[in-house]
Amino acid sequence: MSIEEPLRNRGFHIVLSMVKMNKPGENTCLNSAGEGSHKSLSRVMVTLRYLAKGDFLSEVADVHGISKSSASRCINSVCDAMCHRLNNIHFPRNNAEVREVKEKFYSLASFPNVIGAIDGTLIPIQGMTGTDENLYVCRKGFHALNIMAVADAKMR
Repeated sequence: MSIEEPLRNRGFHIVLSMVKMNKPGENTCLNSAGEGSHKSLSRVMVTLRYLAKGDFLSEVADVHGISKSSASRCINSVCDAMCHRLNNIHFPRNNAEVREVKEKFYSLASFPNVIGAIDGTLIPIQGMTGTDENLYVCRKGFHALNIMAVADAKMR
């Protein structure tokens, strides 16, 4: 894939603009003083490749010509920025909140020491053709999207 391909993708630009937006006084490693926009582009490409392909961190780093630790920092900073912008994922921030979530799960289903539930399903989709077709064939042999969800004791 050439560098121009993701730059033509509308979804790529949505993610890029999401992670580059800063509140006044906020400084992220995605938009630090003195850095060119090419660094943000590279960081988003590294992260999206890692998330979309499920490659090993070392493979993503090799493809982009960076170290494994740099790829890890890129992925962490882009994911943090996306979560911050979306503001839809909330984890307990202190021991009191963790204890409260554990108590809610326990009172709901008698599950001790649980702070979240994860589930997933395969959503069948119409078959695709082209060079990326194999990316949509699931382990069961049909075209599908793998959808995952995390919920708290209030099922949010």
